[in-house]
Amino acid sequence: MKRILLFFLILQLNTYAQIKAGTVEYKVSPVENGSGLDKLYEGLGINYLDRIKKLRFELKFNTQQSNFDLAKEFQDDMSDETTLAKVKLGFEGAFFQTNDSVYVDMSSSNFLGKKLILKKTLQKQWVLTNESKKIDDFLCYKATLEIVRTYEQNIFKQTIVAWYCPKIPILFGPMGYGGLPGLIIELQTKDAMFGVTKLTLNNVEDSSISIPNKSIKTISEKEFEEMMIKYSNNKLDKN
Repeated sequence: MKRILLFFLILQLNTYAQIKAGTVEYKVSPVENGSGLDKLYEGLGINYLDRIKKLRFELKFNTQQSNFDLAKEFQDDMSDETTLAKVKLGFEGAFFQTNDSVYVDMSSSNFLGKKLILKKTLQKQWVLTNESKKIDDFLCYKATLEIVRTYEQNIFKQTIVAWYCPKIPILFGPMGYGGLPGLIIELQTKDAMFGVTKLTLNNVEDSSISIPNKSIKTISEKEFEEMMIKYSNNKLDKN
């Protein structure tokens, strides 16, 4: 992994326990798992895997909440490569995370012709292990989380692997994952690996981070699933 650049905005920050805010930059490496989606994209001749490698994400946090989104230079990129890269990664919009909930801002994608915010319960069923490794100068520990989703009587499972650093007592991480006793330095899903490349830490609280626009309709995971089933059934009826 590329070396992690570490910056302290306040010189008096002598210990990680004093951290009250900061910004974390993540790079992404795709996992080519031979899925139907990978084969479809390959057939279309769209080089989305290389685009994934160029993407950068930023996690901004304070002591109460965080915001995980594409870095500014990629947010307005509507190219086919970037659009399909986000589909591959499962990135539907910015993630706003609190200690108990995750909000996914799907308003920019205009999903199903609607501007929506999806509210999910923060997954905390991590299995902590004693397995450790050094990522640059940070001693990290492995944790795993099994995600189980049901869609029209079909059960889908995947295991998420996180390497977190207890030395940095931040409960957040990329893609809406968190709740571990330390910042997630590396996260692996079935489709990609997110790794920290830059840390900017501050001992002054950042009050600019907030949950998405409350004027946009917020739906639960159950409501979202019902919308997807209704959409699928309507498509079948038309065929």
